[in-house]
Amino acid sequence: MVVKHAFTAGLLALAAAVPAQAADWYLGGSLGGSDWKVSDVPAGVSVDQTDVGYKLFGGVAFTPNFALEGGYANFGKSTVSVPGASGNARGYGYFLDLVGILPVGPQFGLLARLGAFNGHGKIEAAGQTESDSGTDVKVGVGLQYNLSKTIGVRGEWERYRLNAFDDKQDVDLWSIGVTFGF
Repeated sequence: MVVKHAFTAGLLALAAAVPAQAADWYLGGSLGGSDWKVSDVPAGVSVDQTDVGYKLFGGVAFTPNFALEGGYANFGKSTVSVPGASGNARGYGYFLDLVGILPVGPQFGLLARLGAFNGHGKIEAAGQTESDSGTDVKVGVGLQYNLSKTIGVRGEWERYRLNAFDDKQDVDLWSIGVTFGF
């Protein structure tokens, strides 16, 4: 908990230290496929690990090479079936990332991100629902093509660590999205 608060305080201090006129603000959204990394599946159990995922985000670019981005990600569900029963696991949460941008031309940029993810897991099985949450790390890489000064298109891979139910599961989100600057 102390690490989470220290990380948030550091990012807020960084944001406050940058003059307002130097910042470029943006909003965006991405849609794609999520892939739950499920291990140790017992014999006779089937797991559907993929679903549609999405994220909504906002950010501020302090320089052409660094941005701070926060938002909401939803991974859809993973379905687990055993003979005679089935259940669903859902994952979603909030993130705060430091994004590095490497321009490779006037309209292209490579993206790399490192951040914190406050994930929430929900398990629904046999008429019961349980939920848990935790904070862990998230990483990602991508490419952005700027159609204009205010509109960009992104392709990204991100790995979220879902820390819930005394377990740490990785969820990959492969997505394509749009950014709108203002």
